[in-house]
Amino acid sequence: MSDAEARRREKNREKVRRHYYRKLNYLNGLRKQVSELEETFKTLQASTNGSGGAITAVSAVTQKQQVLFKQIMDARRALELENEELRRQVFRQQAYQQQVSQIMLDEHELFMRNPRFFMITKPLTVNECEDIRAKAYDDVMAFTTGKTFFTHQEGSVMGWKDSRGVEDGFFKFVMQKTIYNHTAKQVDEFTWPVLTDPVMLAQLYSTTVRMRCNVVQRIDEDNVVIFQEYRTMDRNNDHVVMKSLFLVCRFRTSTGILVILRGLERDRLQHEDLWIPTSEEGQHEIWHDLFCWLQIDETGPFAEHCMCKFAGTAPTVGANAYFWTIEVLLLALRWESNVLGPRFQLASDDSGQCKQERLSLTEQTQQTQTLSFAL
Repeated sequence: MSDAEARRREKNREKVRRHYYRKLNYLNGLRKQVSELEETFKTLQASTNGSGGAITAVSAVTQKQQVLFKQIMDARRALELENEELRRQVFRQQAYQQQVSQIMLDEHELFMRNPRFFMITKPLTVNECEDIRAKAYDDVMAFTTGKTFFTHQEGSVMGWKDSRGVEDGFFKFVMQKTIYNHTAKQVDEFTWPVLTDPVMLAQLYSTTVRMRCNVVQRIDEDNVVIFQEYRTMDRNNDHVVMKSLFLVCRFRTSTGILVILRGLERDRLQHEDLWIPTSEEGQHEIWHDLFCWLQIDETGPFAEHCMCKFAGTAPTVGANAYFWTIEVLLLALRWESNVLGPRFQLASDDSGQCKQERLSLTEQTQQTQTLSFAL
């Protein structure tokens, strides 16, 4: 929103407020006149006794006063109606102002939180998002039907069954699990905020990769552009910074809901001084084409369950294919914890019981990692 547009909107809101308070003051003046006339009428009525006195009091009120009283009452009713309408307009303006402020905060979050910045030089349109989504959906179908190179594993870890393999320098994987007593719509409603929030998305990854994410464009409620950056090692054990710019989109399919993370062209991003420094000795950066998705299919007689399939590709830089073998499993477990886990956690203290609970949780994590290495 330009400065001129913002000033124009603020000027309109100020005009509405002045009009509202002017009418309010006028209404208060009329109310005061009504009160004075009512007091005069009561005084005249009290000064008489019996019905004859009442007739005398009414006669004392001139015809002009009666007309004025009626006009005041009519004006009072009209102003009360106008007052209610002005109140509704003020509330709508305030709600609209809050929405605009939130949109501006979301769009410029990086500029306000960090002096380093980047921006999209060729913003995506809704039509472009639909084209990218259609092409990505075709690739998903081709990927699903052509996974003959995968190594299938016996058993599962925390209910997740996986198949994986390496082809053309990419680690490719498919993990799936049936989520009981949660519909596809419910899982999608909890998943979308996680995948489109830069902080929550970064928390899905291990801290060792120093994952950094940020939203650079929100096209609509089903399409978001995100920048991602993390560390890894190459064949010479030198640090490598992996960067990607991708579109997160979701849409309904014949079986449920599909959320796709699809890489975009590097030249769409104009950047300066991004988070992870690339000036260290032996360190360089690589841009890669991210491609993964979460398929949430409805299952059960009444669609009361859902089958979640997490699949995609990851670049194999050096020997990090072994790392991604473990990381994709931990990604699935962290996603499941964020989406299906408790909404809050009880505060802990240093009591023996809490220490024992933390120790038990640590042991469970170690067991999970051990099972991951066994894959």
